Parts: sequence; structure tokens; C-alpha cells
Amino acid sequence: MESIFPNILFLGPYFGPVILRAVLAINFFMHAQQMWSLGTNRSKLLSVKEALFGLLFVGGILIQLVALLGVLVVLLRGFWLGKDAPKQNWKENVLTIGVLLTLVLTGAGYSPFPFSDLPY
Repeated sequence: MESIFPNILFLGPYFGPVILRAVLAINFFMHAQQMWSLGTNRSKLLSVKEALFGLLFVGGILIQLVALLGVLVVLLRGFWLGKDAPKQNWKENVLTIGVLLTLVLTGAGYSPFPFSDLPY
């Protein structure tokens, strides 16, 4: 299929995952703020964990590992908080898991840190 904008295709492998990482970071930061406002010890611990995930997505460090762990965090939010858990939007969770799995397959994309693409 012919591309509409063939001149910008060279940017796709580098900046496509960066856009996905930025959206995921915003999503995790928003959930961290929501969990922090619940006020329980478990919710504050989950809030710190989600904020850390957001920072790792912004930095582009260990993205494939963080994305796999992010899938677990998204799936187990309700279980972790128990009866105090706010209602989760399953559509948002499905999209978030889809983007996380995409980052597992594609990698981090462009990173401003030269050491972030090392395998260890």
C-alpha cells in the first residue's frame, strides 16, 4: 500500500515508540495521583509504584521489562487495593495493555540517554 507521507517514514521506528511511551507515562502519572488521593497505605504504595513506572517510561530505561511489569500492574490494580479500589475502566485497561505489549515488541525507540539501549 502506498504511503501518504513517504518522506517521514524514517522517523517511525524512532519516534513512534516515544509517543507511546509519553502517553503511557501520562496514564501512569494520572493513576498514581488517583491512588494517592485514596489515602490508604496500600494505595499510596501503589501510587509510588505507578509514578516510578511513569518516570521509567519518560526516561526510556529498560522499557521492555518495565512494559511487561506494567501489564501485571494494570491487571492487578483491583486485586492489590481490594474493596477500596476505584472502579476501573476496562476499555482503558485494554488499550493500556495493548500499548504496553506493543512496546515489548518494538522496544523503546529514540532515547536521549546513550546508555539506555544497552542489553543489561
